[in-house]
Amino acid sequence: MSDRAAIAASIIADVEHLLGEGDELLVIRAVLDRLMLGRRTYGPLRVDDPRRAWPLERAFELADGDIYGLFELVRRARERGGS
Repeated sequence: MSDRAAIAASIIADVEHLLGEGDELLVIRAVLDRLMLGRRTYGPLRVDDPRRAWPLERAFELADGDIYGLFELVRRARERGGS
C-alpha cells in the first residue's frame, strides 16, 4: 500500500468511529468542502509551494471575514430601521 493510500485508509478508519452522536462529521464535511472548492479553483494544494505566503494569506482572509461580518451588521441594522 502506498503512503497516500495508507493515509486515506487511516482517515476512513478514524471517520468510522465518528458515526455516532456529535458534530464531528459535519465539521469534517465543511473542511472537505473548502478543500474541494480550493482544488477546483486553484488546483492541488501544495503546502510547500514557495510562491505562497500562508501567514499573509491568512491575515487577508481574516480581514475579509471581519469585513463580511460588518456587512452583516449593517444589513441587520437596516432591517431594524437603523442607518
